[in-house]
Amino acid sequence: MSGCKKRASGECEYCGLPLCEEHASKIANQGEDWYCRECFLFLSVSGRVERRLARKVIPKVLVVDPGKCTGCRNCQLVCSFRFQRAYSYSDGAIRVRKFEPTCLNVPLLCEHCVDPECVRVCPTEALRKDRETGMVIMLPEECTGCMSCVEACPFGAIFPRPGGKLVALCDLCQGDPQCAASCEPKAIEWVNKFEAGERKKVVLVRSRPTIPDTLGGHHGRV
Repeated sequence: MSGCKKRASGECEYCGLPLCEEHASKIANQGEDWYCRECFLFLSVSGRVERRLARKVIPKVLVVDPGKCTGCRNCQLVCSFRFQRAYSYSDGAIRVRKFEPTCLNVPLLCEHCVDPECVRVCPTEALRKDRETGMVIMLPEECTGCMSCVEACPFGAIFPRPGGKLVALCDLCQGDPQCAASCEPKAIEWVNKFEAGERKKVVLVRSRPTIPDTLGGHHGRV
C-alpha cells in the first residue's frame, strides 16, 4: 500500500488513503485529482478516468464486527424505514442473527461479492452486478419472487420481504449506510477502503474462536 500518513497533505480521490506530493499520482480533471498508485493504475486500465462521478460513488466499505454487536437490532429498524418508510424488524435488508451456544449476535447483510452467486442463479436478471460501482443491484420490476437468490447466497444475507413477492437487498443507502450511522456499539462501521484490511484483521483475531462455522468464516465486509 502506498501512502504517507505522517506527511499527508491530501488524500486519494478514490479510496481516501492519505497522500503526500511524493506518493501521489495526479490526473487533470476539472482541477487536479490525487490518487494512490494502486487506484491510479486501476482507473487508467479500466478506462474510468473520464468518469468522475462513477469512480467516487462508493469510496468506503462496511465492516462488521460481531464481537461488538449487542443484538439491539436498531440497524434492522432504520433499514426497514429506509426501504418502506415504516419501522419493522422484517422488512429491511439486514438481519441480526443470534447464535445461542456462544451468545454471539451477527449482523448479516449483502457482501456485494466480486462474483455473486445470487446474480448467477437469477432467472430473470433482476439481480445484476453494477460495473461502475461493484454493487449488486436489484430491478424490482424484473423480480418474480422465485427466491433462488435467497437460497444461493452463501452468507444468508438476502431476505424475503413480508408477503414473499420480493427480496430485500442492501444498496448501501447510496453511499450513506444508515445501519452504520445508527449502530451505537460500532458493530457496523462505514470506513475508508484503505482502512478496511487492518480493521478486518482485528475482527478476525478477536472473533474467529467464537464465530459459528455456518457463516463460512467471513466476519467483515471488504
